Amino acid sequence: MVTRADFQGIAADIKTTFSDFFLPRVFTLPGAVDPITEQETGGATETVDAVREEYQARQIDGQAIQSRDFKLLALVNNFTEINPKTDGLKVNVDGVDCQVVRAEKDAADAVWIIQVRGL
Repeated sequence: MVTRADFQGIAADIKTTFSDFFLPRVFTLPGAVDPITEQETGGATETVDAVREEYQARQIDGQAIQSRDFKLLALVNNFTEINPKTDGLKVNVDGVDCQVVRAEKDAADAVWIIQVRGL
């Protein structure tokens, strides 16, 4: 039987084999402002290698998936500081700041599938 660890190993092998497609993407989580002290707290930046994948035309419904949306695929274990499911997360893709709309792990818990919207 194939285990989750096996799938994670396969995903890592794919990243190694196709490393030219895995480009560094800078994810930024803004800090929060404490309303009492007016001091900014938290915030984080993490650079993660990810592959860009376009949505097929038939998947674009104009609401949940818009025409300027695309996916980023990144290995789960590459994120160490930021959870891609966090609200307000931004990512810089090819010099353009974008908003993370949604993120979910694949069934093997090996890859984040991140829906990104160009701003």
